[in-house]
Amino acid sequence: MVVAAALRRQQIWWVAPTFDLTERGWKVILELVGGIPGVRVEGRPVWRVTMPTGGSIQARSADNPDSLRGATLNGLVFDEAAQAKHEAWPILRPTLSVRRGWAMFISTPKGLNWFHKIYEEAEGREAWQRWRFPSVDSPYLDEGEVEEARTGGMSSLLFSQEYLAEFISAGESQFRAEWIQNYRSVLTDDDRTFNLGNDGSVNLSDCTTFHTVDLAWSQAEDADYTVISTWALTPRKHLLLVDLIRGRFEGPDVVPHMRRAHDRWGGVLVVERATRQMSIIQEAVRQGLPIHEVRADKDKLTRSWVAQAQMEQGKVWFPPRSTPWYPEIEEELLAFPVGHHDDFVDTLSYAALHTARRSTGEVLWI
Repeated sequence: MVVAAALRRQQIWWVAPTFDLTERGWKVILELVGGIPGVRVEGRPVWRVTMPTGGSIQARSADNPDSLRGATLNGLVFDEAAQAKHEAWPILRPTLSVRRGWAMFISTPKGLNWFHKIYEEAEGREAWQRWRFPSVDSPYLDEGEVEEARTGGMSSLLFSQEYLAEFISAGESQFRAEWIQNYRSVLTDDDRTFNLGNDGSVNLSDCTTFHTVDLAWSQAEDADYTVISTWALTPRKHLLLVDLIRGRFEGPDVVPHMRRAHDRWGGVLVVERATRQMSIIQEAVRQGLPIHEVRADKDKLTRSWVAQAQMEQGKVWFPPRSTPWYPEIEEELLAFPVGHHDDFVDTLSYAALHTARRSTGEVLWI
């Protein structure tokens, strides 16, 4: 369709949410026009092919939506549209007005965002059509691979989105209440025992302890919290939250709290590497704390997927509901990602990633 339109002298854009995805689209464009004689190719940063007839196809990024203004197009393909910033389509829409152009949206859903809205509205709009093609119906996907994805590490919510092309309501269902399990613990003279219901009991001495740390950027009243979550990883790879420090601390007060957690429980402190907190990390290292830095190379929602899967599979345990700080983290979990705070969720995400990678031999620390 895209090549045929360009051969009819139409000016077409292939738009993607990010520069990386735009480069992927550019490779697809080159494959589509590869057998056409007389095509002129302009590579990066133009990313445009011009047909012998004068029509063209250009790959564009919506990373900066304002850069998309001012064009006059016959049509556009919006690839992975749900991943794009919500203001991209209102800016792109006028580019089609002069020539009464067409648009095609291709995307995996991402919650109930602007893409979901336009998908719903398309049903009642004249000259609009919509389709839904679940990946499980594809003849190119092996049934065994699909079943492995369904049962081997993805939460049912993520599977529904990625494989069934279903719109998942963000906020009310990312972490479900029925996934939350609370252990009971008994403190003896020289050890602590955790009762995990049908999964039996485990002693703290048989577990590996570590901490995940989310550092706040500000101490203002409505700012994020600094959270230090302490975890015990059992021999069967169950993850137990055994302690939590959560508050708005001045910069010099953060390292003493990190030391308090380490002195009580031992284990390494996993801290997200961020420029604004480098002075805190450097001070912790100078004081001899075992710091391991991780890079936040994914957005918070994407990072939480492993934690969602582990919770649904019954591998994550929380302290008794009577624990003083427990209600706050449960509220944060059930509101994520539309709640006011997500600091604890970030520490949970890093703990789940650490657990998953330990079980496969991968390296998390950098």
